[in-house]
Amino acid sequence: MSRKYLIALFLIIVAISYSTVTVLTPENTGSEYASINAVVERQTGGIEEDARHSDNSATPAPQDAIAEEPVVVGTANEFNELAPSDSNSMFDVPHPNVGASALSLGSSGATRYAGRTDEPAYTPAPVQRGDGSAPNRQPDARSPANSEELVFIPRDREPSGMTRDPEITTGKLIAKDSEGRSLAEFPLKHTDVSGRISGPLAGVSVTQIFENDFNCPIEAVYVFPLSNHGAVNEFVMRVGGRTIRGIVREREEAERLYNQARQQGRTASLLTQERPNIFTQKVANIPAGERVSVEIRYVERLAYDAGLYSFHFPMVVAPRYINGGAGERIIGASQASSTSGDPRVIDSTQAPTSAVPDAHRITPPTLAPGMRSSNEVSLNIEVDAGLPIVEWKCPSHLVKFERDEESPAKAKISLANENGVIANSDFVFQFKTSADRPDASLLTYSGNEGDFFMLTLEPPVTISAEDTVGREMIFVLDCSGSMNGAPITKCKEAIRYAIDNLNPQDTFNILRFSERASGFRNQPVPATSENKRAGLDYVLTLSGQGGTNMIEGIKAALDFEHDSAKMRIVNFMTDGLIGDENTILRAIGEKLRDSRLYSFGIGSSVNRHLLDEMAKVGRGYVTYVRQDENSEDAVERFYSRVRSPALYNVKIEFEGLAVTDVYPKLIPDLFCAQPVVVTGRILSREGGSHRAILSGQLRSETWRKSFPLNVDPEVNTKALAYIWARDKIDDLSEQLRNTGNRALVAQIRDLAVDFQIVSQYTAFVAVDSEGERQSQPSMRVDQPVEMAEGVTYSGTLGVDGGPSDGALILRVPQLGLTLEQTLSGDVVIREIDSSSGLRESRLRVGDSITELGSRRVRGLADVREAQNHLRSGELIEIRASRGQSVSSESVRVREE
Repeated sequence: MSRKYLIALFLIIVAISYSTVTVLTPENTGSEYASINAVVERQTGGIEEDARHSDNSATPAPQDAIAEEPVVVGTANEFNELAPSDSNSMFDVPHPNVGASALSLGSSGATRYAGRTDEPAYTPAPVQRGDGSAPNRQPDARSPANSEELVFIPRDREPSGMTRDPEITTGKLIAKDSEGRSLAEFPLKHTDVSGRISGPLAGVSVTQIFENDFNCPIEAVYVFPLSNHGAVNEFVMRVGGRTIRGIVREREEAERLYNQARQQGRTASLLTQERPNIFTQKVANIPAGERVSVEIRYVERLAYDAGLYSFHFPMVVAPRYINGGAGERIIGASQASSTSGDPRVIDSTQAPTSAVPDAHRITPPTLAPGMRSSNEVSLNIEVDAGLPIVEWKCPSHLVKFERDEESPAKAKISLANENGVIANSDFVFQFKTSADRPDASLLTYSGNEGDFFMLTLEPPVTISAEDTVGREMIFVLDCSGSMNGAPITKCKEAIRYAIDNLNPQDTFNILRFSERASGFRNQPVPATSENKRAGLDYVLTLSGQGGTNMIEGIKAALDFEHDSAKMRIVNFMTDGLIGDENTILRAIGEKLRDSRLYSFGIGSSVNRHLLDEMAKVGRGYVTYVRQDENSEDAVERFYSRVRSPALYNVKIEFEGLAVTDVYPKLIPDLFCAQPVVVTGRILSREGGSHRAILSGQLRSETWRKSFPLNVDPEVNTKALAYIWARDKIDDLSEQLRNTGNRALVAQIRDLAVDFQIVSQYTAFVAVDSEGERQSQPSMRVDQPVEMAEGVTYSGTLGVDGGPSDGALILRVPQLGLTLEQTLSGDVVIREIDSSSGLRESRLRVGDSITELGSRRVRGLADVREAQNHLRSGELIEIRASRGQSVSSESVRVREE
């Protein structure tokens, strides 16, 4: 056969081959195949292979080949700087005040990127945005190999014996014994939290371990909280010795791919955002007796105010009030029941309403009174403050604080209980550094995504007391069921302090709301001694019950006309546990005018997304106080500010830097010792000096100050790109909320896909394409959540929580005491251990503890703080009171 005939025959074969395959594109939703995007990391001969998947257009292999073994096609590397899964530390960020260093999320060590070398190379079509344009991203030249793996899975072929039964795959926990008890434990076994705080930034890794104790495959569903300011940018699933790195896609596409993999019997996971602080984790086809772990990583900036850094890690989604439309019947909390078939679980999931169409996704089932989940949370945080840590506290948990012997700026924080704690209360850690910090600090990042910055300015602005103007103080108190007990008691303390400190030129009013709103007076009244006493008497009559119809409180506070000669300040006190946040935020924006709204969050697990946004839209600021924490300090700090506001109509200008997309767009009023923190994108940098000019109105005059900015090219903090993207998404979401312009949805989605972070319109998905496929349908198991500490079952779910429902109790094993905080705020002795050195002392059950060591006790948080500083063997003095009598005893601290 001649050479030309051989060439012709070869071309015919190639043509026939190409005619039998389907090209997969983002628009080709009817394709026979669907792509599952994931990174598959293998340990081969001690060298880690890290390959990433993309949904770029590609040519899948024939169906029969896919059914036997997933086909992997090497493609161009789309994303860069993924941290290795076995990294000991996600961050390496010395504080910018003490030296230049980068916040590196990049790979280190022997990590390399590789595709399947036995497959032909393939150049994909560009990933397209919703508007048809291509993202502005270039391949990362630092990657040793410029390749990815793209796995195709057949849509319709299923393993033998596989059936599609939507009733089973969407059902609840149904396995019970003859007495109606569950036959197996809940799937979430443990949550491990680790992270690193570096000056103003934090990187956090959350690993959830799911295990199947049933005799059939299950789909675990868990609704949980994360930081509302965090940018979730990494997602890793580990199963059967394999590591699969998830990838961000449009939410609808990610859900479709996950559901397809679930129906095919493949182990898969899906992470979706329901609110900026509420997420859902789904893990499908966990084999019987097997374990699957999912790791979530995010970056955020710390709250910083008056020299105090605050790190907050939420642990539980507390029950939300779900409202409906006009005349719409609401399935209320009072109808909660154990319809799941498990007596340990209250079916507190709410049905969708027109006002909250996703109510079922933000109201998970709750553990019944007296029950607890096997899931416990362990937590370890490394701190590099950059400057010496001079003070620290953890009002929420008992912790171990270990200073670095070589650096007073470094420390390690871990929970005192190494086995973990119940996930029923948010973790809060705060610390102060030495005061010799600069007036301005600038962090920058320059990379393929663009150039970004974060600027912190601390204006030394004060106003003397005689310069203060009269205020119209409006106190709005949430009197709903979730506030019943300790939270509302704490609000009353705050209002009492605030009213006592009103100035003669002030006026005030007190409003309360639950399902309706009412008030102390129809209009604000002068702050006379008589009116103050009457107002305090009114506050004492208030109690918590009913639903949280917060919009009524907003209307009552902002609808009426006020004295233009006075500054109206609305103090909104609530736990924020509602489902329709957008309605509240829209109403504040529409009704605020020249008022200022300050949110005051009370409780152990408040809705920080709502409270933060209320303060942002209201041009005020937010304060958080636990229900067992002394509120006097927080209220005093609040009043020192509203008594002497510093700057209004604040603006920032830049010299030597061309910037855009600076957030927040509207800078709040500035008060003494309050910094300005903004993020933005750098378009260009001119030679010479760079400066930021801060200006605002100081009474009738214009105040202006220039801050020199030193842009250090050695400091290249990549986390800023994710934080800026999160800020821009928040801004676009606010515009969408206010305008209803659906074109903004595509912008949010495209930005989140470009930066590979989760948003309302994007999700992480990961599929184990190599593991054994399950032949049985998965049984869905909804992981119940703990009831939030200090929140009552009767007030939120309408069920009897028992005699200790909502009680605040703390065990102090080092002293042999069990203490309880009463509704009046007193900390009383509930029990004295028989082995305690206090057994034969003058202290008795029922005595109120007033001092513990050198610390004044005004709530259980003070006791917890004292515990954090107790040392085994030291002698501690305890002072207590009973009526008019006072007693004092000393006891030696025991090992826990």
